[in-house]
Amino acid sequence: MWPRGYANDGTDENLSTDRKGPSWKSTEAAEAMKFLVVSADDFGWSRDVNEGILESHLSGVVTAAGLLANAPDFTDAVARAFDTPSLDIGIHLNIYRFRPVLRSLRGSRLTSSGGSFREDVRQILRYVLSSPTGRRLALEEFRAQIERVLELGLPISHLDSDKHLHLWPTFFPSVAELAVEYRIRFVRTIREEAVLPLSLPAFLSLLSLPARARLRRLGRATPDHTRGITTPPRTLATLKNILSKLPAGLTELISHPGRIDSRFHQIQKTVRNRLVEERKQELDTLATTQARNLLHDFRIALTSFRDYNTCGIP
Repeated sequence: MWPRGYANDGTDENLSTDRKGPSWKSTEAAEAMKFLVVSADDFGWSRDVNEGILESHLSGVVTAAGLLANAPDFTDAVARAFDTPSLDIGIHLNIYRFRPVLRSLRGSRLTSSGGSFREDVRQILRYVLSSPTGRRLALEEFRAQIERVLELGLPISHLDSDKHLHLWPTFFPSVAELAVEYRIRFVRTIREEAVLPLSLPAFLSLLSLPARARLRRLGRATPDHTRGITTPPRTLATLKNILSKLPAGLTELISHPGRIDSRFHQIQKTVRNRLVEERKQELDTLATTQARNLLHDFRIALTSFRDYNTCGIP
């Protein structure tokens, strides 16, 4: 069976299939192929965001979701994940917003007077970089979030984080060790073409260089490329442009689809969040037959982190 979205018409002599999945007659053929994971961040944020992510998976091209273990509608997301085993689940580590899983963090400098995370990247990094206690608390929360998900019996294939905080050198070595400890195969790093040299994608790609080397040493995996930070997939024209230039290897397209209904707006009153209508735009793009057709047009194999592990690729 081919990864979702790849049309095997029997014309490519380098490729063969069986019931266990695709296999390649040469490493060169495998390396020349284009594989895509479309991941949806913020699973658990709200019921309507969860609905949008599931719709983008069942009707479109989303194959993986990053679960927020401390989000308001985490329980709803977990139930949907169990009902939809085809959706690949990862953990979207979060010390930026909502309440921590560990009650012991409430009252710490990572949280505000109300007990939620501060939603201020500079304050969080200043505390963690200057204080061994801050770093220890952050890593304890990361561990607690991983364990909260695993204790429920959900299989986890990948780790990433809100605001990409796990990529900072003060965090990443320990996050990589957590991936080894909990047998989580993939960890997100960023490798994305940046329009400007001082842009966020350029900075994150720079942070990712030592991170990628560490993952290799530890036997963990990471996508060869990422897309979606410089140009999010909010229209079919944008998605077409992204896919038309997709490099060979495994690319993760980072997205934030979701429905925006009353539950979302209720939560929006208590958190800082710039992605509102943009979530609906990405839903309208990714949850479509047209998006699937683009994959066929550009001969891109749609897969997930979980399925890519079993594709026989080195």
